[in-house]
Amino acid sequence: NSAALDNSHNTYFLARFNTEKFDTASAYTNTDSNYKFVVPSGQAGKYMLYTSVRVQNNVGTYIVQAFADIRKNGNSLSYHGFDSNQSQHGRHFSVGGSIVADLSVGDVINVYVFVETGDSNNMRLLGGEESTYFGGFKLIWVYQIK
Repeated sequence: NSAALDNSHNTYFLARFNTEKFDTASAYTNTDSNYKFVVPSGQAGKYMLYTSVRVQNNVGTYIVQAFADIRKNGNSLSYHGFDSNQSQHGRHFSVGGSIVADLSVGDVINVYVFVETGDSNNMRLLGGEESTYFGGFKLIWVYQIK
């Protein structure tokens, strides 16, 4: 994600990863309405998928909860985050995780983020590859039979 993105709190929103480091199969779309990886023809199999997002409360007090949700065809595959105790809170957090998933040709993968702030102020998804990123790679297993 190349730049910070402000969003309403207490709602899921699509993470807009708009910069690619590399995409060997041209399978990622980063337009205003998509931001998705689509499994290309002939590339079904097991994939390692991972994400990390850095969120902050723009102007207010603290973040109550934050989650990063890797989704396949709109359904949650990997849901990682925290639900804080108000005595242990902060304004900035990174949340993320990874999963190995069986993917078929045409499956759509994207990341959704949820943040609830303690004061109903908008939140910010921070930009920069060290803060907010998403990626994946196909796993290829090699067997040797003697």
